Amino acid sequence: MPILLKRKNREITPFRNAEYISAFYFIPKSILDKCGEEINSIPRNPRKLLQDRRAIEIIESDFFKLVIIDAYAFMVWPFMGLGAKREIYSGYEPS
Repeated sequence: MPILLKRKNREITPFRNAEYISAFYFIPKSILDKCGEEINSIPRNPRKLLQDRRAIEIIESDFFKLVIIDAYAFMVWPFMGLGAKREIYSGYEPS
């Protein structure tokens, strides 16, 4: 069931990328600090998040989805035994 938001124009639409919010909250703050100020402006409290229009705009952007994918790749690649520095991998690495 999608999360619905009431927009400024009073239209009710699905909250895009809402399924990644819980994944966002599982990313350690030390890794998010490397992702930039825009991502770090998203409140870490879900209740405050739904009251912050700017945070909702960030979450609905493709940038938010890309940060989630890359952050998880950054955390997982070192444990896959490939021996390379983790900074060279992205979430779209085919292997």
